Amino acid sequence: MDTEKAKMIRGDLYIAADPTLAEDRRAARELTRKFNDITQAESPEAQAVMKQLFGGMGKDCLIEMPFRCDYGYNIRVGDNFLMNFNCVLLDGCEITIGDRVMMGPNVQLYTASHPLDPEVRSSGLELGKPITIEDDVWIGGNTVVVPGVRIGRGVVIGAGSVVTKDVPPMCVYAVKNPLATMETERTKMLRGELYLSADPDLVAERQATRELVKKYNDLAVAESPKAQAIMAELLGAQGRDCMIEMPFRCDYGSNIRMGDNVYMNFNCVLLDVCEITIGSRVLLAPNVQIYTATHPLGPKARFSGYELGKPITIEDDVWIGGSAVVMPGIHIGRGAVIGAGSVVTKDVPPFCVYAGNPAKFIKKIDPEE
Repeated sequence: MDTEKAKMIRGDLYIAADPTLAEDRRAARELTRKFNDITQAESPEAQAVMKQLFGGMGKDCLIEMPFRCDYGYNIRVGDNFLMNFNCVLLDGCEITIGDRVMMGPNVQLYTASHPLDPEVRSSGLELGKPITIEDDVWIGGNTVVVPGVRIGRGVVIGAGSVVTKDVPPMCVYAVKNPLATMETERTKMLRGELYLSADPDLVAERQATRELVKKYNDLAVAESPKAQAIMAELLGAQGRDCMIEMPFRCDYGSNIRMGDNVYMNFNCVLLDVCEITIGSRVLLAPNVQIYTATHPLGPKARFSGYELGKPITIEDDVWIGGSAVVMPGIHIGRGAVIGAGSVVTKDVPPFCVYAGNPAKFIKKIDPEE
């Protein structure tokens, strides 16, 4: 007799409330909770938990906390896999990920789906389709990959994309100073030049940042004196009356400078390999992603260990809607409004509404309103 688990993995209709599957999901949640409570993703303890959770895991993999999945045992990843903050893999069917794959923050892989017919859907039946990601793929932050998709070798997926069809190999899909021979990798990073992210000093700085971020996210109230003290230590500069809701993530913290009365809602991620300058009275809705970090497009160059970045500036009185992504090098002018879910790929002039993927001009704003 076919089990509901066998039907699920095959992609047939199955009963999600089956007791065996419910127990498997509970066990996966226990392991992911244990993993997410660890501070360092590189630690032996974290690596051991992920090897217990996943169906297969290659060498030198790094999965940043927090991470979520349904079962875990249907996920198989190759060597040198990097997954950034807040990724979700719904693995009712198999998710196969090759070698040297990188995922930005908040990437979502969904093998799980539901019947379109509402009567069938309300009966408790679900279904899914497997996802395959081949070697040397780079998936930008806030991307969603829907059930049944295959992404070919060497592909680059732009931030904020929704991948609904197979992607062929080696495609992009999206919506010096000669005297400075002894300069540090950090200096190169801040200048926007190619730099080695595995430099020991940079690694140590990122680890120290993760300790502070973990300490901050473990607090209950963002307005508390303790929370404010941690952010004052973490950030390069912070004005008066700022509030950053938990959880919050960044790479270094020291490259983030904020003015007065900045409000940042839940789950914001600021990848600050270059400077992120935020003016006064700026509002960031939940899950806003600000990426100064980027990578070479070619897979060989990308996995040579070199990375690069471009600074981002957000002027006074800007409001950025939920799940928006701001790409490297962007300048957002004073009083601008960015619609929810937008991917900002070009500079935004002052007092304008921009929205979409890529974000486009919608209308002007009266500065006197």
